[in-house]
Amino acid sequence: MTVEVSVVIPTYNRCESVCRALASLAHQRGAPAFEAVVVVDGSTDGTAEALGGLALPFTLRVLEQPNRGAAAARNAGWRAAAGRIVLFLDDDMEPAPDVVARHVAAHCRGAHAVTGAIAPHPESRRSMLTDTVDAWYVRFAEEVRARPRTPRFDEIITGHLSVQRHVLEALGGFDEHFTRSGSYGNEDVDLGYRMLAGGWRVVSEPEAVTRQRYTVTALEHLRQYRRAGAADVLLARKHPELGTRVFDDRRAGSPIHRRVWRVSLAAPWLVGAVHAVAAPPVARLVDRGVRSGPLWWAFFALREAGYWLGVADAGGIPSSRRPLRILCYHALADLASDPVLARYGVPPEVFEGQLRTLQRAGWHFLDPGEAIRYLRGGGPVPGRAVLITFDDGYDDLLARGQPALASAGAGAVVFAVAGRLGGTNDWDRPLGARALRLLDAEGLRALAASGVEVGAHGLTHRSLAGLGAEEVAAEVRGALDRLEAAGLPRPRLFAYPYGAWDEQAARAVRAAGLVGACTVDPGVVGPGTDRAAIPRIEIGPADRGLRLRAKVRLAGRARLPGAAAVVRARRRFRPPAVMRSRRP
Repeated sequence: MTVEVSVVIPTYNRCESVCRALASLAHQRGAPAFEAVVVVDGSTDGTAEALGGLALPFTLRVLEQPNRGAAAARNAGWRAAAGRIVLFLDDDMEPAPDVVARHVAAHCRGAHAVTGAIAPHPESRRSMLTDTVDAWYVRFAEEVRARPRTPRFDEIITGHLSVQRHVLEALGGFDEHFTRSGSYGNEDVDLGYRMLAGGWRVVSEPEAVTRQRYTVTALEHLRQYRRAGAADVLLARKHPELGTRVFDDRRAGSPIHRRVWRVSLAAPWLVGAVHAVAAPPVARLVDRGVRSGPLWWAFFALREAGYWLGVADAGGIPSSRRPLRILCYHALADLASDPVLARYGVPPEVFEGQLRTLQRAGWHFLDPGEAIRYLRGGGPVPGRAVLITFDDGYDDLLARGQPALASAGAGAVVFAVAGRLGGTNDWDRPLGARALRLLDAEGLRALAASGVEVGAHGLTHRSLAGLGAEEVAAEVRGALDRLEAAGLPRPRLFAYPYGAWDEQAARAVRAAGLVGACTVDPGVVGPGTDRAAIPRIEIGPADRGLRLRAKVRLAGRARLPGAAAVVRARRRFRPPAVMRSRRP
């Protein structure tokens, strides 16, 4: 039997709800053959076992995975699905008997994606919270019935959405960054935005109705709103062309909106303390069904404050005027016994701890695309933005660094010595340094496939300061050509070997069309920074805890004991040159 529709339902610890949703699917009328794919996202309440005991008139497939969030669960579901149409439902939705048939009919009329209507379930517990949620769904459905229109990207909700499989394949499915580790929000809005931007036809079908048995408590709802604020920052970072549209409706809303958002962003620690104390008792009254004007205002204020606290948690409203700090690493290895490289080797476990320390301190890792947009002058970044870079391209980055970066949700740039791929750090050997293996072309391609940007670190790791124009051009353009010939994207960023540069080197970088070139001069990157002399903060194995936090906060401007001597030792074998640095 050929399956036309696959109903994909992600679920997490809602055994009773998802069983009810599947039972309601058993009553579909006029629908072509369909299957259900339930993805159990790390549930611990016996969901998988309960689903295995259901007797249903359609094929049911149950997939289990560790808790990775709704986006990952939906991706696993649609990729395993057999139907050409994928109907996404939340596990608390109970579809009317004609839902599948109405979605299929809309697709037959030329739709690539169809948003259905959501109505309150008559057996849901009633409260001010459910009244608010239901009112939004009802108002939207009535608007579409009265005047059909294409839904806005923020009205495309995967609680009740069908998408043709080939569209999902073309878009790569849901962006799992939005719901990593079980977090909440915007994976559906992001998909909707990309569908509309890509020209896919998205329609609303208000007669296709699912009823939501809303089980979220008032306190859980407040927590979701805080996570939604953080998710909106991520959305604005991913799609800078949206500008502040993600936040404008809230800032331009009622007086309570305007008062709450300013205070929450200006003093999140104070608002957060008040929120933590006030939210539980207010939420308990809401869950008990109490209705009063003062309680409604208190709950509404807490919800909006929670949203803006989430925005603050994620670094605030992104802006191109914010500063950026770029961290410079070298080898991810224990080099404590090396007389030359001890300061430049960070053991993998120390690196992982440094990433955790920065996250706990409120720093936000950028991916290379964000950083490059920022360097070009048009990309907004959150507060406390950090980009991680690695010089030289040692092979430990692929084996130990990339997994740590992925776990922390951090992007990175590796600056490879184009003429030494697969070789060793022979430029350090005359100083008595140990030989360290460099990544070969295959390793760099693997890093690039994982999202790490590959930049150039010269052709031979020769100091560019003091060289003639032809020699500098050969080192810069030669490095770009060699990396491109190795099957890598043409580099957009450059790092000067040894951090040494002069005006001749800067001119060569600009002439090569590079977005920017990095030094090892300490400082922050801002709107006025010379993109041919980008400062960075060198990080070593001793930079941990408070020391690391202070170093990043001060942008590396405070020299640490012994650092100058090590730098002088490494420079002993460089050609004499006029060194020049520019700081923002």
